Amino acid sequence: MSIPPGLWRADHLDCMIEDYDWRFAREQSALINAHWAKELARKPRLFNGKVLLCHTARLVEETGKTIFQAAFFATDYKSFLAHKDYAERTDPVTNCFAMAALRGSDGAYLLGEMAAHTANAGQIYFPAGTPDFDDVTQSRVDLQGSIGRELFEETGLAMSEVSAEQGFVLVRQDHQIACLQILTLPHPAPLICAQINEWLAADSSDELCRMHVVQGRSDIRPESMPAFICTFLEAQLG
Repeated sequence: MSIPPGLWRADHLDCMIEDYDWRFAREQSALINAHWAKELARKPRLFNGKVLLCHTARLVEETGKTIFQAAFFATDYKSFLAHKDYAERTDPVTNCFAMAALRGSDGAYLLGEMAAHTANAGQIYFPAGTPDFDDVTQSRVDLQGSIGRELFEETGLAMSEVSAEQGFVLVRQDHQIACLQILTLPHPAPLICAQINEWLAADSSDELCRMHVVQGRSDIRPESMPAFICTFLEAQLG
C-alpha cells in the first residue's frame, strides 16, 4: 500500500534509484533560481550539490515481513529547497531519509541542534541527512548505511558503539518520510550528551552545534522540533 500520513513500522528497507521526469523542477526553474538566490544570501555556505528525492513509496508484505519499498531520483539541492516551500499537496515527491534515533541506557533520547550556517539552523532532530550519491551502490539506495554515515559525521559515534533495534519506525508527514532506527547507547543520555558536545566544540564546521536530551514529553519542543520528530517522540515517550 502507499503510505498515508502517520506512524508505521517496517522490517526492511528496499530502495532503488531510477530516472524520473520531475514536473516541479521542469516547470518552475525561475522560482527555483529566485528562491536559491534568496537562501544563498542568507546562508552563503549552502552548496548546490546532488541529492536524492523519492517519487514512489509503499509498504508491502512478504513472508510475514513488512517491506518499505521506495524509488528515488537525483536532483539538485536548490530544487529540493524550493520544493520544501512551494510544493503542491498533490506532488508525489517526498524527502525520504533515514535517521539515527539515539537513546541512552536510561531511555532518554539525544537530538542535535542544527548549526547557524545550515539551511535548517536552530531545528532540533536526530542525526540524519537527505540521501545523496554516497548512499548509492549500483542501482540501490542504502538508507541503512546512511544512518551509520550520518551518525559518525554528526556525532563522532560509530555503529559499533550502539545496539540497533531491529526494524524501523516510519513517520509520514506532508512531503517527508522519515525512517527512524532506534540506536541504544550503553550509557545514560546526559553523559553521552556531554561527550558529543565536547566533540562538536572542537570543529565549528559541524552541521550540529549542540545536543539536547529528551527524557519525557515535557522536553518536546514543537517550536524548534519538526512535526515528525514530535510525533515520534510522543509515541515513544507516551
